[in-house]
Amino acid sequence: MTRLVWPGRHGMAVKLGSLIAALAVLVGGMLLGMTHASGSPAPAGELGSTPPASVAKQTSHYLVGTIALVMPARREAIVRQRDGRLVQVAFDATTIVRRDRARQPQTVLRRGTRVIILGRPEQGRLRAMVVTITGQAPVRTVTPASRPGPAHTPTPAPAAR
Repeated sequence: MTRLVWPGRHGMAVKLGSLIAALAVLVGGMLLGMTHASGSPAPAGELGSTPPASVAKQTSHYLVGTIALVMPARREAIVRQRDGRLVQVAFDATTIVRRDRARQPQTVLRRGTRVIILGRPEQGRLRAMVVTITGQAPVRTVTPASRPGPAHTPTPAPAAR
């Protein structure tokens, strides 16, 4: 019976403890969600400077994903959606880029930037009107065994005379 009396007498402590526990669960869930990148960028060698041949046709007016490749000269980007499909996105001078409700220059769009893009589909790509930056995907490391190319052999040191 004494266990039921204590919360009644210490109502403020119970409320404060409940608030702290709720905040801990909320922040912990957000941190765990951020560490599991659903649209992590591909390693640098995976995509070249030209768009890949297997870009999906965009038919919806919005897109959620991670920028895989930016082509500033063509004012375009390739965005990897959560399901892994690649979509070509075109920008123009009227495209609004924002982060934390503040307007940003288009140069902040880099590989690995998580975005929500609103626009209109045109000729199989998405013409971006508003790009909202939601975060940065964690950097994926490439292990030496999985890198393509010839194996590195150390050069022998010159012999002492």
